[in-house]
Amino acid sequence: FDPLEFIGALAMKFAVDEINNSSIILPLTRIGYEIYDSCQQSEVILEETLKLISDKNDSLVPILCNYTNYKSKVIAVVGPSTSKMISATGHVLSFFHLPQISFGDSSEEFSEKNTYKSFLRTIPSDEFLAQAILQLLNELQWKWIAIVGSRETYDDHKWLFQFVYLASQSGICIAHQAYFPEDTNLNASLEVIIQNIRKSEANVTILFTSLQETEGFLKAAIKFQLAMVWIATPTWSLSKTIQQLPGIDRIGTVIGFSVKSKELPGFNDYVQTVLSLKDFSWQSDQESKSTSRKFQQNQKILRDLQTICSSCGSLLQEYITKGLDPMTKNVAYRVYVAVQCIAQALHSMLNCAPGLRCIDPSDIYPWQLLNQLKGQNFTVGNVNINFDLYGNPNIGYDILTWRNTSDPVVIVGEFLDKLTIRKTLIKWHSEVVPQSSCSRECSDGQIKISKDFSSCCFDCVTCPEGTFSNGTECSSCPVSQWSMSGSKSCQPPTFSFLTWGNYYVIGIVVFMALIMLHVFAIVQLFFRHRSTPVIRASGGIMCFLILLGFVCLNVSIVFYIGEPSNLICQIRYVILNISFTLILGPILVKSLQLFFTSNTSLPWLQWILSHGIWIILLSITLGQVILCVLYIKFVEMLSVDLTSTAISSLQVYVSCSYEPLLQFGLMLSYNFLLILLCFICCFMAEKPAHQYHMARDTTVAMLTLIILWVIFIPTYVSMPVTFKSFIQMIFILGSSMGTLSSLFFPKCYVLVYKKELNNCDYFRAYLPKATKE
Repeated sequence: FDPLEFIGALAMKFAVDEINNSSIILPLTRIGYEIYDSCQQSEVILEETLKLISDKNDSLVPILCNYTNYKSKVIAVVGPSTSKMISATGHVLSFFHLPQISFGDSSEEFSEKNTYKSFLRTIPSDEFLAQAILQLLNELQWKWIAIVGSRETYDDHKWLFQFVYLASQSGICIAHQAYFPEDTNLNASLEVIIQNIRKSEANVTILFTSLQETEGFLKAAIKFQLAMVWIATPTWSLSKTIQQLPGIDRIGTVIGFSVKSKELPGFNDYVQTVLSLKDFSWQSDQESKSTSRKFQQNQKILRDLQTICSSCGSLLQEYITKGLDPMTKNVAYRVYVAVQCIAQALHSMLNCAPGLRCIDPSDIYPWQLLNQLKGQNFTVGNVNINFDLYGNPNIGYDILTWRNTSDPVVIVGEFLDKLTIRKTLIKWHSEVVPQSSCSRECSDGQIKISKDFSSCCFDCVTCPEGTFSNGTECSSCPVSQWSMSGSKSCQPPTFSFLTWGNYYVIGIVVFMALIMLHVFAIVQLFFRHRSTPVIRASGGIMCFLILLGFVCLNVSIVFYIGEPSNLICQIRYVILNISFTLILGPILVKSLQLFFTSNTSLPWLQWILSHGIWIILLSITLGQVILCVLYIKFVEMLSVDLTSTAISSLQVYVSCSYEPLLQFGLMLSYNFLLILLCFICCFMAEKPAHQYHMARDTTVAMLTLIILWVIFIPTYVSMPVTFKSFIQMIFILGSSMGTLSSLFFPKCYVLVYKKELNNCDYFRAYLPKATKE
């Protein structure tokens, strides 16, 4: 005996009686019905189906070429409620285009209209249920779930495969999947499934099982203390039997879906009236109660019931309670809706009006009613009902949760077009919303690297510097942007440069000032003694040209401090190299004089070294100027360099580029060549006996420069970019101080402390007159 099917039969009778007593729907017109028990056997239900489609005036089904004008015994069928029975009847009824409205089966198979043309239902399809469950899982961020399916419900294996596919499309992974066991050792098999679910570490399990299977599974869950979130499908979400299992409050949190329904006014009293009259003994006390109007009404109900249900005499008092179970009420509502839709469709087709008789219904054919059902909007208890192209209704789900209170079912949301849920109404067994994921969620700036075939199990890898996480991979930053490790976006860098307030800069400026003081002191000393032998022997006015070069060389460090610009980058290295040339040019002239005075007797060479020194000096300087002009012409602008240079840090030190390297290298090489020539000439010059050794000063000065350059190059290359400008300035000032001290300090010593040596005899070899003599 199936109480749900029995209540469905009562609901159909209740709906028909209500319509026949109504003056609004099909006024002055009565509809009838026939109820058959399929016994859940295909042979039985096929026999009954043939009775339903038999000729209206005969008990046979004639063979016709065209059934368009064929009138069957019934004009519509409500039920059956299971896939197995619908598969047996659906093909036959669809062939005759006889409307069939199921109130209990949600299989997606019957949405296929090429096969089941006349199939409709008042329960959402399995695909609709899948969408609802998946939206719930995504809303609560549950990505790692377990599933227990049934081989009897939800379209056997096909439904479960379809759900797993849809879940994977939504980013949800199946931690464990099993079917309710059918073997004889049920308890052992259930224990294995429960232990596997526990090992999977999933905190959410969906039970796509029948009512009886769910009861058995949850008893095992209670026994083995498996507490988690359970997703209940409409097959058991409203079951009082399961809600009242001992220890059910220890299994965790239950969130379920139930088909939306409304209370049927008067149906509870109707069921109580039918089920409270035990043994159907309407003949006992008939005389004493024959005057009772209520008793007479009950007699009629029971006679009708006995006619359609010969075994109803076996009903027990406990079915009174089951008749009022929320699950049976839900089924009753769906049957009621099916009957109401058929009646309202007939009402429209028969042009019924209040208080007036409808037109003759004998002219209505089943296929016409089917088209009317598919295209009409119905109103059942202030609820709008219609069917889509696949025969599915616009009926959604209530989302509910269980509580261990007098009101065990609490509605917390709904699903129709989209999910709406009030999370605060859910009482979680873990006090907070449980987490169910194979791996923790990655932080910003991290990407997921799958551990295996499952997209839910992954390691979180932090994106390195210069990349950002776009959700799926670490992408490189654009050329002009950068990012720190673990960033989800790139950003323009902050540009920095040497400022005047920097402690290192202050120290360098002080050092430069000290050198400049020495230079000015030497200039003043040399100017006062400009006519003395030591000054004339050192080159006279060329000494002041060298000192001018030192001034320019020291001042050039100013262009390394402050924010660089295109102009500064154009002239910085030009001033540096010309300053060196101003220093080295006169020194080279003097070095050539020292070398060739003692190593040649050619008159023309002697004349050039004595009277053509300015031509040599001008040629040396002009050569460097030409190289500097070439450098300025081809130098890359700083603004262009910053936009095209690949950024490698969020803190970018701005400095002038050496590009183009060829022209820059020619300027430096030119000065280095001058240094080598000066060094070679002075190193090879002979020392005059008992006189001042002028070549020694130049040799030491050039050797100092060579050593500094040898130290500078590897040091500069190995330094971080933020210290390169410091190294350059230190090199410039070091070169200035080393050369200045080597060239001029010995002569200053003579001028200040050894005045007796400042005579023509001591410097005879370097004086023009002495040379002539």
